[in-house]
Amino acid sequence: MTVFRLVAIATVTALPFFPIFFLFRGNPAVYPVFLAPPAEEALKMGLALLFLAVFAAWLRGKASPELLKKFRIGLFFSPVLAALAFGIIEAFVQYAGEHPVNLLTRDLGHVAFTTLAVAVCLVLWRAKPLPLFGSWGGVLAASPLHGLLNSMTVPWTQLLFTIAISLISLAVLAMATSREPQSDPTRDFLLPGIRDTPVEIKFDPEVFGDHRTVRGTVRDLLPHGMRDSSILFQLDRAIEWKEGTTLSDIMAVGIDMDLINELFGAAQRPHGLPVLVAMWQIRDISEARAELQRRRTLPTSDFLGRGEVALVISRAIV
Repeated sequence: MTVFRLVAIATVTALPFFPIFFLFRGNPAVYPVFLAPPAEEALKMGLALLFLAVFAAWLRGKASPELLKKFRIGLFFSPVLAALAFGIIEAFVQYAGEHPVNLLTRDLGHVAFTTLAVAVCLVLWRAKPLPLFGSWGGVLAASPLHGLLNSMTVPWTQLLFTIAISLISLAVLAMATSREPQSDPTRDFLLPGIRDTPVEIKFDPEVFGDHRTVRGTVRDLLPHGMRDSSILFQLDRAIEWKEGTTLSDIMAVGIDMDLINELFGAAQRPHGLPVLVAMWQIRDISEARAELQRRRTLPTSDFLGRGEVALVISRAIV
């Protein structure tokens, strides 16, 4: 259901475009400068998130220590592709036969404003992990520059303006994506790529005895801080713990390191080298997620001690 949820977020983000476009496009006094920018930016933001959702689905089953690199590349190019797709369709539908300089200016403008909107969106998601807060916030941030471009009348001035804004926006987006995932929404886009990834988990032998090494898979990502996340693993075979407790779902947090980055973003890590983690038993996933989102701190009960987690992947996977 994760990919469908991501597609739903993209769709809702783009919705403001349609009533604004169909109700006000015939009003030349207000539409080009004041209404067209937020409408078009909302549609392009929705397209960018849709492309990212499709890319996230494509990553499924391709987990490796270089997955985060691929994810960040997709996060960077999704708004660029969305802007170019919108620009090409717009050129054929509305501006056929326009001067090449004007077409170039228009396409560069779409790239500039969409990449800026996504960069702002990523920053806002780190502050408040609400999908529409970030996406619509990015739209509102990019719209004034879009309106300024539409108000210019000298073609070469417009072209120079869009070139400058494009370079700045691409640089800002590159910096923003290089640090992801750092929010719940971006981790939601990452999740399809790492879900069901096989892992080997080693418990403290003094605590678990014969069950000290087990196999499992990545099931979900659980937040435990504004920019931190733990990984929920599901064991392939439930094991008996203390007092007859059955252990099947485990939440793990990297010790002095980011677990997601170490497992999926450290290509230089030797094959099979485990990550040192702290682990907790998760009895009810929905309840645990709600509690972690509310408190933003690690659990105070059901601590399983320290252990190790390593990916179980083929050396041929790159």
